[in-house]
Amino acid sequence: MPQIKKLVLSLVAIMAVSFAYAQDLPTNTELGKCYVRCTTPDVYENETVSFVLTSVYKNLEVVPATYETVKERVMIKQASEK
Repeated sequence: MPQIKKLVLSLVAIMAVSFAYAQDLPTNTELGKCYVRCTTPDVYENETVSFVLTSVYKNLEVVPATYETVKERVMIKQASEK
């Protein structure tokens, strides 16, 4: 059993080291700065896009607000002596 643990641990260590070296970041980094590798494609294309503007609604209708008065009674019980 201890040999399997050593094998798994060594494989994990090798994978971690390979990921660290695969980043291709600068070796002379400055303190307090973050470095990220970004690759942008060098392909630029001009596209002509045409669109038609139409209104979503046909008629605009104004509906007045309606209000109603509600009267409620609140019943208060006196505190019990328990």
